[in-house]
Amino acid sequence: MRFFIVHIILALFTFSATAQEEHTDVYQAKRYLDINIKKQDKFNARVEKQQEKVLDKLKRKEGRFAKKLQRKDSAAYATYQKNPVTFDSISRSGKPDSASLVKKSKHRVNRSFDTLKGIKNYIEDKAQVAGDGPSATDGYDSKLTSLKGSSQHNQDVGNMITQRTNFLKSIKTKDGKTLGLKSIQKQTFYSNEKIKMFKQIANEPSVAEEKALEYLQGKEGFDEYLSYSGGNGMKNQGSLSTDELEKMGYQTKRK
Repeated sequence: MRFFIVHIILALFTFSATAQEEHTDVYQAKRYLDINIKKQDKFNARVEKQQEKVLDKLKRKEGRFAKKLQRKDSAAYATYQKNPVTFDSISRSGKPDSASLVKKSKHRVNRSFDTLKGIKNYIEDKAQVAGDGPSATDGYDSKLTSLKGSSQHNQDVGNMITQRTNFLKSIKTKDGKTLGLKSIQKQTFYSNEKIKMFKQIANEPSVAEEKALEYLQGKEGFDEYLSYSGGNGMKNQGSLSTDELEKMGYQTKRK
């Protein structure tokens, strides 16, 4: 009888210790996830603001570029008019609504966000063992979906700015000296460099983030959650057609 009681006490002690460990796992994982969500939100906001600023400058420069092109070379100007997307139309398109952002995130693969989704799943599984229930991950799915959609939108805008700049560069005039193009290229280049700098800052881990990740990587099976992939394949973003741009909500000349 005494042996049985001791066995029960040991079992309860082990269960309590295990539950406490699971609580700690959940706490550290949520800490890591919250830090990264905050960082990504800040990064998205900085990129969006930078793109708005550069588009405001680029659309004015393109206006001057088009006028000079029209005066100098009618054939080159006709080529210029064939492309339906301008810096002005990109600027006026604005940010898609929440439903459109969800669609963007649903059909694109983004390893960074898939990793965060995997950590969310880790929290969910650990919370069940610890007895915390589903409330431990309340709100995370919508936050991650919104952030991923915003990130994809910013990438799309960046791609279109680059595509438009390359298109203007491809227009050949008789003398090959279309004034204003170098200014557009420089503006695009420096804006992209700023965004790269923002990305470097966002990727710089804080002390709290490093400690949380160090703890989690010591847990058996954690790395498997980091390999989570919920995407449906990366859509080729190298060249977007007019139809694709309009489906994404952008105003084109045709529209």
